[in-house]
Amino acid sequence: MTAFTKKPVTIEAFRWTGGPDQEEDPVWICDAIRGGIVQFVEAGFMSIHTTEGVMNASPGDWIIRGVEGELYPCKDSVFQATYTVASRPADSTGTPALTRNEADALVEKSTAPRVTAAAITAKVGEVEYFRSGVLTICIITMQSGFTFVGKS
Repeated sequence: MTAFTKKPVTIEAFRWTGGPDQEEDPVWICDAIRGGIVQFVEAGFMSIHTTEGVMNASPGDWIIRGVEGELYPCKDSVFQATYTVASRPADSTGTPALTRNEADALVEKSTAPRVTAAAITAKVGEVEYFRSGVLTICIITMQSGFTFVGKS
């Protein structure tokens, strides 16, 4: 399986409270309500026509306007884990609004576990080298039994 990292893009969003205590709503959500893209269904729920179909938002969810103007809801826990406040407003291209130094500082503060050389070395069970002339083959067997083979 291939792993992917989300590209840094800048989006616009606001947290929907579901009530009149909402700060001023962004113009784009007001336009979406007038255009029928966003509707209020049962008390306390917002229905949003997204590119993947109709999705519901509950009070406390974030409403996101993506890089192509698409709207979709996002649970607060996912939003907090995925986004941070940008240092400048979003633009229509989705270009990151963080400098490289700001992005590096965010990664440094992250609480996600990091893989270190020491952590990998601690899991190595056995290492064997086979040499023949200029060729070296290394077989590393991890404590789990998984085997890596490398050659020069």
